[in-house]
Amino acid sequence: SLSLMLLLGGTYSDILTAFIIGSLGYFTSNRIYVRTEMKFINDLTASFLISIASVLCYRMGFVANLDSLIIGCIMPLVPGLAITSGMRDLFEGHLLTGMVRLVEAILISTVIGIGIAMTLQWFS
Repeated sequence: SLSLMLLLGGTYSDILTAFIIGSLGYFTSNRIYVRTEMKFINDLTASFLISIASVLCYRMGFVANLDSLIIGCIMPLVPGLAITSGMRDLFEGHLLTGMVRLVEAILISTVIGIGIAMTLQWFS
């Protein structure tokens, strides 16, 4: 989260806020997964918490750009490795494994998007 905010041109307060919120979201995702062992519930809850914290920090004036903050904070949750592995499996001819990984990655991405969309719909 911190490095992505650096790339997006954030100020020092944006970078610090993204680090704190991103760490909170990643910790929440891991703790919920340990307790429930459900892959999609943890990402939904973490993205919902990240976007609520981002909206609150934006309204209090800690950050200048809400969109960059949310994007930076959800990056640790995005299943980039699963997408890459799924595509690699498809190209190697492992059709079933590749499709399963890609569908799982798409579902995780959708759940993350739903958590953010719910927050922005309700609180913006």
